[in-house]
Amino acid sequence: MKTPIEIIADLFPELITYDNFNDAIIGVGTINQQLRIVYDEPLVIEMLQDQLGLAYLEAVEYFEFNISGMYVGVNTPLFFTPVEELDHE
Repeated sequence: MKTPIEIIADLFPELITYDNFNDAIIGVGTINQQLRIVYDEPLVIEMLQDQLGLAYLEAVEYFEFNISGMYVGVNTPLFFTPVEELDHE
């Protein structure tokens, strides 16, 4: 069975991926009729904590500045956060 990154690479070789976050890919989405890879944002932040040894808030800051804030063209990946992750009361 192929991994999500292998499926995407076969079907959509033009799409941009971020190194070290293949396990956080949840699918492909569209914005303005342009396909983009979709990542699980909370999982990416968790992976940053593990990979870089960062505290949660440090990982969020790193993510916002270095990953989600980066525009790399029309195929720039998207990040998804489930509703249950938004409510931290």
